[in-house]
Amino acid sequence: MLDPAQVARRGYVVIVQDTRGRATSEGEWIPFFYEPEDGVDTVAWAAQLPYSNGEVGMYGVSYFGFTQWATAIHQPPALKAMIPFQTWNDPFNGVVFRKGALELGSAGSWQLNMAMDVLIRRHRGNPQALGQALQLLVKEMDTLATSGYASLPLSEFAPFKQQDIAPAFF
Repeated sequence: MLDPAQVARRGYVVIVQDTRGRATSEGEWIPFFYEPEDGVDTVAWAAQLPYSNGEVGMYGVSYFGFTQWATAIHQPPALKAMIPFQTWNDPFNGVVFRKGALELGSAGSWQLNMAMDVLIRRHRGNPQALGQALQLLVKEMDTLATSGYASLPLSEFAPFKQQDIAPAFF
């Protein structure tokens, strides 16, 4: 991975940004939805900073690799370089869908991993409630293969229902 501290030592400005509604970012996270417009806005903002030369590069692994592709589609003038790795360019063909068909194994597992952030945000002020919610989440992840994937209909997908988490893909 690219080490932001090493890059900054070499004279580059490094801005670390999470997606909307994740970690401490404001708003609601809807996977793959806001990333194109947010990426274009971020590139334009970074290019206008007083210490910027107006040229912006992006890097990131996995979901942050995808956010680069989502931004690049709109060809923001200041975007001059990208380093996406271990990622995909089309979330609807290769991550949780394959040629339009839902891949429940990938989708269920990935969303349970993303649910950790939802629970941390939800129980930020209550460590005991957070601990209980994370224990239940781990249990759901551990039993996904043996019972979780058998939960039908998908709109009532038990691993999400028990955590009161809205699934993003089904």
